[in-house]
Amino acid sequence: MGDFIASRWTDIVFRSYQHASLVIQSVFIATVIAIALAVLVTSIPAMSRRRSNMGLAGEQSSECLGGREIAQSAAGSIVDLLGDGGE
Repeated sequence: MGDFIASRWTDIVFRSYQHASLVIQSVFIATVIAIALAVLVTSIPAMSRRRSNMGLAGEQSSECLGGREIAQSAAGSIVDLLGDGGE
């Protein structure tokens, strides 16, 4: 096994570099697309005011939550799931 790796070390390093580069490029492109879509959705009034009657956990809800309220509700749900932490 050691001879196999030693004889192909340069190829292994090169392919590892290629893999890491491809992963970084893919994550970067996905981030750019996600940010562009988020800006697009929040800048179009008809899309940003779209109401949903589903809550975070799938229960029916009559209120429309904004981004901050959703984040606070999600954080509260995580705290509820994890418990106090000090116990």
